[in-house]
Amino acid sequence: MITILVDVDDTLVLWQPHAVPDCYDYHNTFWAPNNILIEEIKHHYLENYPNCAIVVWSAGGKDYAQLWADKFFADYRPLGVAKDIDILGLLFEEDIVIDDMAEEMNLYGGRPIVYKPNDLSWRQ
Repeated sequence: MITILVDVDDTLVLWQPHAVPDCYDYHNTFWAPNNILIEEIKHHYLENYPNCAIVVWSAGGKDYAQLWADKFFADYRPLGVAKDIDILGLLFEEDIVIDDMAEEMNLYGGRPIVYKPNDLSWRQ
């Protein structure tokens, strides 16, 4: 089973400095979904690999991660977790991590490979 671990802020949710077309207001801050990434995850993995697990993590905590997990992936029974680098040790080589902090996370030497949200090479 493949697990996709994906970050919330600046990965799934792209925060905006001001209102732009197709953005939403969240406590007087503006955000837009990273639709390209969300659709790629849904169509490339979740649709093609029915046993694939989606885990959404955030430094904002478990409840915050679950809020966004349910918003974008409710049909796939996602799990929201607090961001903790130790989670990487529970993943396998074939699993995928997508996070805007990719370079910082690779300093820990964690497996699997970590991708930035605009790097779609993980689809291979």
